[in-house]
Amino acid sequence: MPEFNVLIKKVDGDFVCYIPDLKLIASAPRAEECYEAVVRQKDRLLELYQNAGLEGEIPLPADGSAVRPRIRTPYIIAAVFLLLLVTIGPAWLLSRAMDSFQQRLESISHYLARPSLIYEPAAKLLHDVAYSASLITPERKEQIRRDLRALVQAFKPFADELRSLSADCPQAPATIPAKEGSPPARPANAAGK
Repeated sequence: MPEFNVLIKKVDGDFVCYIPDLKLIASAPRAEECYEAVVRQKDRLLELYQNAGLEGEIPLPADGSAVRPRIRTPYIIAAVFLLLLVTIGPAWLLSRAMDSFQQRLESISHYLARPSLIYEPAAKLLHDVAYSASLITPERKEQIRRDLRALVQAFKPFADELRSLSADCPQAPATIPAKEGSPPARPANAAGK
């Protein structure tokens, strides 16, 4: 409830209390009695406003000391709902997205962990290449040989240049030192065999 100023004056031996904002007045021989009477009138008037559902119509003190906030319940509920939606909604969506992503990663890792995924396609490819090679006619095989000879002749100058360059380089050691915990290295000349 707003606080209203109460003016007290002594007039002809009695005290007069007045609340100018509510236009209420009371008088009594003693100041305390006068004050209590005007406060009762104020309380009764405010109660009448409330019972009539007119709380918003109660006059405010003229000095502005009591600013009555107008709180509307639907606005508060809407604000709380929006706050929850803005804070919890994205967190829930992010949680769902992370769960879905994790499930997809797990299904991919299970799929890739199967040996048949790698070995079966490789075996099929080798089988297809071998089968294709068996289908090549003798004339086609001879043509492939001629094409390979022509390629070797075309790349021979480059190979000779590489040999001369490698002759100028110091020789690499015959074995490569093994790291701790790894199998021993093979000799360099055994790597090509």
